[in-house]
Amino acid sequence: MACGAALAVLEPPILLMVLPALVIVVTVSLVSWSGRGALRAEHATAAVLVALGVVAVTWNGVRGPGEIGPFDILLGGAFVALGFSSLRGGRLPVLPGWLLLAGAALLAAALLAELFVPNPPAEYAPAPVSQVSLNQTAAGDGTNSDLVMLGKLELALVAVPVLIGAVAASWRRASLVGNLWLFSAVVSAGVASLDLLLGTQISELATGLPFAEGRASGLAIHSNHLGLASAMALPLALAHATAPHRVRRMLGSAAAAVLVVGILASGSRANFAGAVIAVALTLLFLRGAQAKLAIGVIATFMVMLVGSVVVSAAGSQVVTLERIAGESGALESDSRRRDKLDASLSAVMAHGLTGVGFATARDAHNLYLQMLQAGGILGLTAFAVFACGAVRLGWRLSREPRAPPDSARLAAALTVSLLVWLTTGLVQNAVNDRYIVVPFGVLLGLSLAVNRQRSSLPPSAEPSHGGVPLHTRRMATEAT
Repeated sequence: MACGAALAVLEPPILLMVLPALVIVVTVSLVSWSGRGALRAEHATAAVLVALGVVAVTWNGVRGPGEIGPFDILLGGAFVALGFSSLRGGRLPVLPGWLLLAGAALLAAALLAELFVPNPPAEYAPAPVSQVSLNQTAAGDGTNSDLVMLGKLELALVAVPVLIGAVAASWRRASLVGNLWLFSAVVSAGVASLDLLLGTQISELATGLPFAEGRASGLAIHSNHLGLASAMALPLALAHATAPHRVRRMLGSAAAAVLVVGILASGSRANFAGAVIAVALTLLFLRGAQAKLAIGVIATFMVMLVGSVVVSAAGSQVVTLERIAGESGALESDSRRRDKLDASLSAVMAHGLTGVGFATARDAHNLYLQMLQAGGILGLTAFAVFACGAVRLGWRLSREPRAPPDSARLAAALTVSLLVWLTTGLVQNAVNDRYIVVPFGVLLGLSLAVNRQRSSLPPSAEPSHGGVPLHTRRMATEAT
């Protein structure tokens, strides 16, 4: 009965995502079935699938059958595995109340828009596929209905972070997932760098997308996605570049350099500014004068070295600075964005209280105006609750006395990543792309690790007046 209902309700692309994921999970579960050990095997299956998915999450230009990306297939399998685990007696993570509130408010906003503006005027509707640029959702589609777009928002802002948090609920696993996300962004930026500097065509071979207007996209579906993913991953690379261990410093510095070249190759003005914001906020968030001084020196040296190498090697192919100066199609792009912004402002002036539906949630190229246009005051409030809750959680974890030093640094870097997205969102439309919420998912995992650490300590071991007993710090460091 459940299979029949799924076949009747789900669209073919969704079925293409769910069915392979279900096959993967069932196969692994049957192979690893061993009585009482099945629960651990299913949870481990979800963890492996999430880890593999995070590796591919920024490669949204690589499409499979039905335009479904590898991350979506692995994500579906992880959801099924975690569901099996919970049905067999596993414990699901306790969700923050504000996250549930944000998800419920988004749903209520969609219902209000449907009730009061069931047929929005044509000028508020999303552009047809033929007029939509490649800067689309990670699903690579053109036009979405209100219901489909609402589902994508709930998936990106609520479901995906919760799934990642459930499997990253320890210090080591959270660090692993964060590093895999950084690796994903570095690989995509590395492909773009090779295409730019050496004239290779790796991106076109992998994604089928051309090297348009001198702007590289790496393994992403559009150059703006490459730029945003690189700018968001930069704080994590800088955190590694200032780590106590020499090997981590070398790898972090190399990763930061590749990400900067990737941003330059993308030609994205907003994400070039996002990289500057990332360096500035990382200086603010990372604790310790030595780390701040090291980041400043590294950032200055990196900008000088990378800028010199890229400009001398690629010459006029580097369009980021040209676009900042209004060249290389920047004026035409600005004109199109102003038209979309005017249409969104007209929709907000006419239906600011209820919005006109979530099909328009990516139209304005302004993250906050998009939410206001789509869901009205309630939709914008829901997003504000999500954004403020995520940043507050990251800030608290970066100052958490129970967390090991490396985990606190990870939390600080991931918080900066979210702030880069939220600030560049003033001129970008990325809202339901899964790679932007991976940092929040890792932060949820760190918060679960803190809660588990707190519940495992006797009352006498709780820190008081800012002090942390030595054995408490040791237990936190050894937690897995």
